[in-house]
Amino acid sequence: MTARGLASFALGAALATPAGVLAQDSQYWSIQYGPVGQLVGGQLIGGAPDLSATFYNPGALAVNRGSSFLLSTQAVQAESFSTASPAALDGIFDAESQTFGAAPTLLAGKLPKWLGQNTELAWSFLTRQKLEVRLGQRSFNVIRSFETSVAESYLNQRTNEIWGGLTVSHRLSESSGLGVTLYGANRGQRARKEVTVQAIAPDGRSLAVSGVTDFEYTHNRALARLGYSWQSPTWNAGLSVTTPSIGVFGRGKAGYTVFTTGIDANGDGRVDLPTLSTEAAEKLDSDYRSSWAIGIGGSKRHGSTRVYVSAEWFAPVGAFSLIALPEGSVRPGLLTQKLVDVLNAGIAVEYIRSESVSLYGAFHTDFTAATENPEESIALSDLNLYHFSAGASFKIQGNRFTLGTRLATGSKTRTPTSPLPPGRLPGYGLERDIDLHYTRITLLLGFEFGK
Repeated sequence: MTARGLASFALGAALATPAGVLAQDSQYWSIQYGPVGQLVGGQLIGGAPDLSATFYNPGALAVNRGSSFLLSTQAVQAESFSTASPAALDGIFDAESQTFGAAPTLLAGKLPKWLGQNTELAWSFLTRQKLEVRLGQRSFNVIRSFETSVAESYLNQRTNEIWGGLTVSHRLSESSGLGVTLYGANRGQRARKEVTVQAIAPDGRSLAVSGVTDFEYTHNRALARLGYSWQSPTWNAGLSVTTPSIGVFGRGKAGYTVFTTGIDANGDGRVDLPTLSTEAAEKLDSDYRSSWAIGIGGSKRHGSTRVYVSAEWFAPVGAFSLIALPEGSVRPGLLTQKLVDVLNAGIAVEYIRSESVSLYGAFHTDFTAATENPEESIALSDLNLYHFSAGASFKIQGNRFTLGTRLATGSKTRTPTSPLPPGRLPGYGLERDIDLHYTRITLLLGFEFGK
C-alpha cells in the first residue's frame, strides 16, 4: 500500500464509528421485572406469582388471590462494552466504555376492588429500555506520512423508555383469568458522534476532517398487553399478546456538520477542494413504533422442583423516520429505524427447599431486532445477547425477599461505518472487521409486602 494509502487507511479507521454497538436499544428481553421474575429470567408468561403479572401476564393477577399489595425491586449493575481490531492497528478500534449504577426496576401496587370481588385492579411503572454510554477514542501520530497527527472519535448515547400502566384482571374460574394492562410510554433518546482528525506533514501538507452528527427526541405513545392464564397446583400455562403502539405526540431536533480539507477522496494524486456541509433544525415531529408480540409459557412442578419455559415472537417493524427532517435535507435517511422479527425463548428451574426458601437458576436468549444495514436502522445495538441468572428467595413474616445476580453477554465481528457521507474518504481499511464485546452484571434485591 502506498504512503497515501497508509494515511487514508489510518484516517478511515479513526473515523469509523461502530454504528451498532450497545445493548438495550433493539433487544426486547434485556430487562426483567419483579423479585421472582428477575431470578427466573422473565419466564413467567405462564403466570407470575406477584404483581409482575401486570406485565408478564395480566390474566394471572386475578388468579393469584394472594398477590402482594406493593412490589418493588432494587438492583445495581455494571456494564462493559469494548471494541478491538484483530490487526491491532496501533490501538485504533481498541476502546472500552464502562458504567455502574442503578438497574431498571418495576414498581407496582394494588387498587381497591372497585369492579367486584372477581376483578383485580393494579398500577405499575417500569423501565422498558435504558442505555447511557460514552465510548471515546483518542490516537496520536497514527496517520502515516504525516509528522504530527491527532484523531479523536466519541459516541455519546442515552436512551430511556418508561411505561406506566393500569391493569384490569378478571377471574373467569378458580383456575383461570383474563386481563389487560393499558400502558402509556414515554421514550427519550439522544446521540452525538464527534470526529476530529488533524495532521501536518514535514513538507507543509495539512489534513483536517471534522464531523458532528447529533439528534435528540422525545415521543409518547400508548399500547396494551393482554393475557390469559390457567393455573393449577402442578401446572401453569398462559398466553400474552402485545399490541403495536399508537403515537400520541413527540418532538425532536437534529444537527449535522461535516468539514474536510486536504483529502484526496478519489485517489488521483490531487487534493480535493475543501468541503463544508452544515445543517441543524429544531421543533421537528418525532415518531417511534413498536411491534405486535405473541408469547406463550408454562411451568410444571414435580416434587420440590418447578420448571419454567416461555417463548415470545415479535413482529417486524417497517422503516420509519425517528425525526421528520426538513425537505431538502443533506442526508434525509440519516435517522431511520427498522426492526426485523425476533423469537426469544428461555428456561428456568426453581428448587423449593422449604416453604420459606427457594433457589433459582435460568437462561434465556435476547436476540437483536436491528437490521444489518446501517442505512435502515439508527439502533445502537446489533448484538445477540445471552442471559444467565441465579439467586434465592426468602419469606419472612409473610413478606418475600430475593437476592440474586444476572449476567448478560454477547459478542460480534462486524465492519464499522464512517459517519461521513459515502465518497468523502478513500475506502482503505474500512472493510476491516472489528470485534465487539458486551457484558452486564447485575446484583439485585427484591421485596414484596402484603403476601
